[in-house]
Amino acid sequence: MKTRRILRVLKFVLLGTLAAGVLSFVVMSLWNWLMPALFGWHVVTFWQALGLLVLSKLFFGGFRGRSGPPTAHVLAAAHDGALGTDDARGAGKIPRKFERLRAVRLAEGGV
Repeated sequence: MKTRRILRVLKFVLLGTLAAGVLSFVVMSLWNWLMPALFGWHVVTFWQALGLLVLSKLFFGGFRGRSGPPTAHVLAAAHDGALGTDDARGAGKIPRKFERLRAVRLAEGGV
């Protein structure tokens, strides 16, 4: 049982490292193909591309489990009462954490 867990963790670490390497190579290739030609910027190395990935994750996603604003289907589910607001006093109301996001989307002309 313990050996199985160790193999599972080792597999996770190996796949994570492989995914980070492939993503870094993709970012490096795209950057070196587009940025110098379009804007005259310098080319980046593999490690700089990995740093860009980490930086973008920090700025736009964070390192929590699920990040970012809720998608449209989550907002729709909240509006329909699928997230626990289906009792007598909360039927049809949007939970408070979604009110601000919905107001912003409505102001932008969205749903």
